[in-house]
Amino acid sequence: MNRVLIGAYACEPNQGSEPGVGWHWALEAANTGFEVWVVTRANNREAIEEAITKIDAPTPHFEYLDLPRPLRWLKAHLGHPGLVAYYYLWQLALARRARRLHRHLRFDVTHHVTFVNDSLPSGLCLVPVPFVWGPIGGSTHRLPRRIRLDLPLGARIHELGRTSMQFLLLHFDPFVALTRRRASLILPYTREAQQGLPKKSRPPSKAILHLGVSENDPPPRPSRLDKPDEDFVVLTGGRLVHWKGYDVLIEGFATFMAMERDMPSRLLITGEGPFEKHLRTLVARHGLDESVRFLGRLPGRREVFELMSRCHLYALPTFRDGPPFALLEAMAVGVPVLCLDLGATAETIPSKASLKITATSRQTIVTSIAEALAWTASNPEKAVALGQAGRRYAVQHYEWSRLRTEIRQCYVEVTSKS
Repeated sequence: MNRVLIGAYACEPNQGSEPGVGWHWALEAANTGFEVWVVTRANNREAIEEAITKIDAPTPHFEYLDLPRPLRWLKAHLGHPGLVAYYYLWQLALARRARRLHRHLRFDVTHHVTFVNDSLPSGLCLVPVPFVWGPIGGSTHRLPRRIRLDLPLGARIHELGRTSMQFLLLHFDPFVALTRRRASLILPYTREAQQGLPKKSRPPSKAILHLGVSENDPPPRPSRLDKPDEDFVVLTGGRLVHWKGYDVLIEGFATFMAMERDMPSRLLITGEGPFEKHLRTLVARHGLDESVRFLGRLPGRREVFELMSRCHLYALPTFRDGPPFALLEAMAVGVPVLCLDLGATAETIPSKASLKITATSRQTIVTSIAEALAWTASNPEKAVALGQAGRRYAVQHYEWSRLRTEIRQCYVEVTSKS
């Protein structure tokens, strides 16, 4: 049996975002007929080993790796720069661990899964076997220049720092260049991300959406119409950062409230982040303190899905992002979703199963959000039908098990070439 070594810095069961991607890709790889080993962070060990005991199917072998305690402290206290620095050093440590494992186990393929970032390196490229790099992306995500977003100074500084760091890593970092050059196959997570690869890197690449859902994860809500006397509830959330569009959602909600004065309505915002202070100021400025609630970070996915099952609309008008896990999960629950027709969201979320807004200017976005909220509130039967259409689409096109065939084809392709 051929052996595969996966590098998954983030890998944890019962989680969304990067940890969920690492976990599900590892599980699906283990069901391809290849023997799979995974190196991940040691803080994932307890959750992984508990989950494995409940799986009646082939599972990967796991190895755990962390850097010394002082470096973990710096990562925890230096914010995003600390995380990037720690991750970079972790990849160097991974290279050493992977080469040692290869001497004993003789892998046929190495495969970098998380982070899904095309401007950061992978230590697995230093193992002398075919190397699959992906899912990856990120460098093509930019705030749309044609839309004046009126961001605070801190957000503009963040964008300048981000784009500058990405440029330096993509064009001048030798470890990133070696990762790209050693890749036998690159897996960008959208066609947009694929076009962002240097031209010489495009031939060995294949766009593949890295996210997924299961038939009952998230659990679908009952197909029902909400009682007319219930408050109209809009839900959003995640990391509260400037590029997610929470500010235009709040302004659109304020416009909707002015249009529908007799309809009791609430906007619920989950999560924490550096943009929260600005958002709270915006809420107060529009006199929405009684209608908008900041719920903070919820304990787990179960609580998020419970909120989704009780809301009338899930909204995430993000301006730049990878494929949106939150929108996909809301679709799987059966909630109608609102988003912008931009970037990865435009590729991932179908217009026939969502309220998708064309982004031409900030004011048109705000107005379109208000109109979408009014339509959802005034057409409960059609909104429920839209949510059910979204669920059918998500389960049909984005079920996690579809990755099994894709991953196997990738491994067969690179090993046969080797």
